[in-house]
Amino acid sequence: MQPQDRVRQDITQTFQQFQQILKEKDFEAFRALVSPEFAYTENGQTLTLNQLIEREQTASQGQPSSEMSWEIVDIQLADGIATVQVEGDFTTHINIKGVRLIYAGQLSELAKMVQNEANQWIFVSADLRVEQITLDGQPVDADALHQMHLDAC
Repeated sequence: MQPQDRVRQDITQTFQQFQQILKEKDFEAFRALVSPEFAYTENGQTLTLNQLIEREQTASQGQPSSEMSWEIVDIQLADGIATVQVEGDFTTHINIKGVRLIYAGQLSELAKMVQNEANQWIFVSADLRVEQITLDGQPVDADALHQMHLDAC
């Protein structure tokens, strides 16, 4: 295996872990996969690591169940930084104000990763763009995903 192929394989495995950890809401494991300065941007709104975790913890009160299929469509390596382009689909069932709702959509993500002192790939940033989203089958604004997290209780 070529060194560049190994790097791509390592990045892909780390991205798989990242998705699984988010699905399981294992925030301590999540912290291990991101830099302390991690920034998450969703449709132009940026959250720090702590803000993202707080938002996800709040949303977990709505007992969400999510399924996501994704594909890494490109990995660019330059100056020790991996830029990972991802496209995918998601469906989230969540209780909001006593009503079970279904959000579904398509997204794209651009993540930046670096290697830490232990030579493990970690996330520095993730910029997510919701390309299309529906709520119970009806089209809604892309910002509905962020609002879903805020409204879940």
